[in-house]
Amino acid sequence: MDDTADCPRWQLHLLDRWQLLAPDEGPVDVPQREQRLLSLLAVRGPRRRDYLAGVLWPDSDEPRARANLRGALWWLHHRVGSIVTDGAGCLVLGPAVDVDLHGLRTYLGPRVGTGPVSPAVIDALSFDDLLPGWVEPWVLEERHLLHQLRLQALEASVDLALGAGDTATALLAATRAVGLDPFRESARRALVRVHVQEGNYADAVAVYDTFADLLHRELGIRVSDELQRLVRPLLWSAVSPD
Repeated sequence: MDDTADCPRWQLHLLDRWQLLAPDEGPVDVPQREQRLLSLLAVRGPRRRDYLAGVLWPDSDEPRARANLRGALWWLHHRVGSIVTDGAGCLVLGPAVDVDLHGLRTYLGPRVGTGPVSPAVIDALSFDDLLPGWVEPWVLEERHLLHQLRLQALEASVDLALGAGDTATALLAATRAVGLDPFRESARRALVRVHVQEGNYADAVAVYDTFADLLHRELGIRVSDELQRLVRPLLWSAVSPD
């Protein structure tokens, strides 16, 4: 049985903003150094002290980086208690800390591609960047990974929704995927397939034409043969008065 299940929960927000909420109290004013430590542990899980010091203070020598880490841990221990614990040689967030990113990741794991899909799920996949404004290399890496996983999940949601005959949810997922990455061809193909299943051939061709123009104008490349094959049978249907 989980002894922490009924304990007051800390809330750590990394999506759309950085914020730490104390149980039954509200936001906590946390210095940037300590924010970075909590965020790295939340994103990458338990880590050894030398790893954390090296990632968080890459421009400092080892003694200075370790001193910074000790200072951050001292502040956290005296101001917010056991939010970070030390076990098996690694630092880890305490079990009473809920992280919004972890909730999003439940949509990005094995259950993606198995359903069910709803507009609420699509919304969860579509918004809120990871630690906006942060430019540390590890944040940029994680933000890029999260971005790619979101796109894959949205495209998988299109397939699921189309398979269930839910073209409205499929259209929402495909449109959000295109919005996240206008240059991603797999997202455009997903949107074309939605229009085709709805019988909106002119809309499908319009998606193709817009994308082909974007690639030519911005990158000097053409769409893939796969997308061309998908649209080619529609061209007569799109213009035929019948």
